[in-house]
Amino acid sequence: MVVVENPFVLATTYRPPWPEVGVILVIGVAGALAVWAYLRARGGRFRRGLLLAIRLVVLAALAWVLMGPSAVLPGSWSDRPIPMRILVDTSASMAEPDAGFGGSVVTRIDALRHVWLTPEPLARLGEVADVSVIGFDDDVRQVPLHDAERLEATGEQTALYNALRESLGGVEEGAVTLLLSDGHDTRGESVRLPTDRGPVFTVPIGRSESTPDLGIQAWSDADTVFEGQSVALRATVLQRGYEGRDVAVTLRDDTGLLERRELRLDDAPIIPLEFRVEPKLRPGETVGVHGYEIEVAALETTASDERDTSNNVRPVFVEVTREKMRVVLLEGQPYWDTRDLARVLASDPNIAFTAVYRLGPDRTVIRREGDADDEGVFPERLDQRWLNAFDLVILGRGAERFFPDKEAVLLSDYVGRRGGALVLARGQPFGDSAEGEAGRRVIDSISPVSWGKGVRDDLRLELTPQGESNPVFEPLRDESVVLSRFPEMLAATRIDAEKAASVIYLRQRETDAGVIDGSMASVASMRVGGGQVFAVLGDGLWQWSLAAEEGGAAFVSFWQRAIHWLAAGGEFLPGQEIALSLSRRTSQPGEPIEAIVTARYFQDDAMQPRLSRVAPDGVPTDVALTPDPDRPGTWRGVFAPRAQGVHRVELRAGDGDAPPLTTRLAVDDRSTERLDPAARPEVLEGIALDTGGQCLAWDDVDSLIAALEDIRVAREDDVRHRYDFARWPVFALIVGGLGIEWIVRRRGGMA
Repeated sequence: MVVVENPFVLATTYRPPWPEVGVILVIGVAGALAVWAYLRARGGRFRRGLLLAIRLVVLAALAWVLMGPSAVLPGSWSDRPIPMRILVDTSASMAEPDAGFGGSVVTRIDALRHVWLTPEPLARLGEVADVSVIGFDDDVRQVPLHDAERLEATGEQTALYNALRESLGGVEEGAVTLLLSDGHDTRGESVRLPTDRGPVFTVPIGRSESTPDLGIQAWSDADTVFEGQSVALRATVLQRGYEGRDVAVTLRDDTGLLERRELRLDDAPIIPLEFRVEPKLRPGETVGVHGYEIEVAALETTASDERDTSNNVRPVFVEVTREKMRVVLLEGQPYWDTRDLARVLASDPNIAFTAVYRLGPDRTVIRREGDADDEGVFPERLDQRWLNAFDLVILGRGAERFFPDKEAVLLSDYVGRRGGALVLARGQPFGDSAEGEAGRRVIDSISPVSWGKGVRDDLRLELTPQGESNPVFEPLRDESVVLSRFPEMLAATRIDAEKAASVIYLRQRETDAGVIDGSMASVASMRVGGGQVFAVLGDGLWQWSLAAEEGGAAFVSFWQRAIHWLAAGGEFLPGQEIALSLSRRTSQPGEPIEAIVTARYFQDDAMQPRLSRVAPDGVPTDVALTPDPDRPGTWRGVFAPRAQGVHRVELRAGDGDAPPLTTRLAVDDRSTERLDPAARPEVLEGIALDTGGQCLAWDDVDSLIAALEDIRVAREDDVRHRYDFARWPVFALIVGGLGIEWIVRRRGGMA
């Protein structure tokens, strides 16, 4: 490379596309050919000499262009400070107290704050770099320099690679990134970072050894039960570093210890447990919440045991009601299925049962719990208030005798707006007559399936995976009760389609000489607004009670479980006029919780329920409720409790003397950040290696400043090139010379 000094630029250099010898050789050959051609050309000596001179000038200009003359200029960043972003990990694992500073043990983020983010180190870095600070956990945010030393480790997740991608994607040319972290990435990402966006210097902190930990997770099989009804509480013991140790798992409620189990832990990180309980109400309560606590603890403690025991206890809440379920059966064409169903429901002590049989235009039989049959005492036309008096409505066949023409819309309002439960006990409840056509359209709009035409018979039943996991169908999972031993369904209306929102629990298969001809839903459910529709899509379940002793038990248990499950799963518990529900019963600190308040009969626009949350320390806080514009009689409010422990949520809707409707909420830190807070220095070492940076000691500010000084010195010596041949006079000389040569040759007859 030839370099020529120039007073106007740092230097002028020639950068030919080929070696200089190649350029000289090509131009030399072209010049020799031009001389040879003009010596042999016709015309006068002067004309030939002039043309040869023009050709040689053009070749000289081309030679200069091919040599690539370039001005050497100062680098674009040589006169500017180095842009540097400091990424600070503010996730919960950075609150782990395993860093030594000033002779004491402090949290990881405290140590990094004192070393890197106080005014003195930031000022030192500012002498060689233009510093900005970014905090990250589950999101990425800019932090003012004067607030950097006040950063706290509170994030529930660490999006480490996402923060790096966002930072590197927006950096200026020649920037440097400093990453202060323990190496956690709870999203489990593993991506290749860009290598052309400047080096990343990493500062790992924290102990890399996993600490022992015991934890427990717990939940209830049912959120709501009737008093005296048992429910399963399920727990999962989590352990790390306790292999071969003995632990005790205890179950308590407000009355004290209920059960204690001792376990020896093996290598399995997860151990499932089940407790069976019967929640009870306090005297005078009709609806309440029964609270339980499940705790795990080592039988013998050692010095190396877990430091954080906040995940060793988990509360479980079960809502309990003493009110009976108000159930009505409407049957226009009585049959064995509904007769046996009525017998089961009438014998259930938790159900206030009414059966209405419309046997003709002038004959209606009403059968109530404990009363004799009553004929004729029945509303001439059903209305919404009559339906709303029941928690659950069961339809048999011939429903058009109760809901002629368009009156079936009462059923869709009952389910969708009121939040009631509707059971279709014998498939499509409306007949094919003109009187039932409007009802069929209404029921089709809210049922789990779309009915077709025709009937299928001799249908064998089988459980689906959803049926296997639903407690309603537990009797059918018993080894002594096999569905294949039960009689087939007698008949079922054909189904055109199963709706996307439906859940199928039992399927029925049509068989012909053992060959499967197809399958369709037999028992299904679907949420509709605030309520639910549960459909048995055929006749013949009554045969179970005749098949064998276990068949009769299965029939009774199936219907009792189904009715209890449906009545407890709606917005209103039996007897409730106003309902309070929470979007979740357990949450992490700061997680938003939505409270929904619903009035069963909403007629007063001035009604304004009052909601408050009582923290574990007993301090109440009002929760603002806003009317739902899409659902009259419904209010919504959002709150985000931070204090760990049990919070009480109270609703008052009447006068001040009435007891509030109460539920409870558990707030505890279940962050994955705390499950295994061990540092991952190897992650940060890999990031530094991939991007051309360095992995520094957590307190080594001097090494970073020295590296920044080296980068700045290297950039002061850096240059950029500007090609100088790309100018109009050069190309004008070449084009003009060739043009003049062509004109002279043509006029002289040499072309």
